[in-house]
Amino acid sequence: DSYVAPLIKDALRVLDHSYRLYGAESVVGSYNGGKDAVVIVHLMRAAHANFIRQQQQQQQQSKSQSDGSSPEDVIIRMVR
Repeated sequence: DSYVAPLIKDALRVLDHSYRLYGAESVVGSYNGGKDAVVIVHLMRAAHANFIRQQQQQQQQSKSQSDGSSPEDVIIRMVR
């Protein structure tokens, strides 16, 4: 719904910032079984997945830059 979209985006922005600032090992949520806690778990899951994806992309970029390979060479190696 359009009225909650800005709130969701803001919550994800705060969580993304927390993951970048503190790392995945230091971001903790509490689950008490309530409906609001379920929402928080889903938001944290999305932020965590985004953080891991960004970390993997950065590792791939730094690896391809360090060995002088083009992005196409990296993809070919991944496929093999």
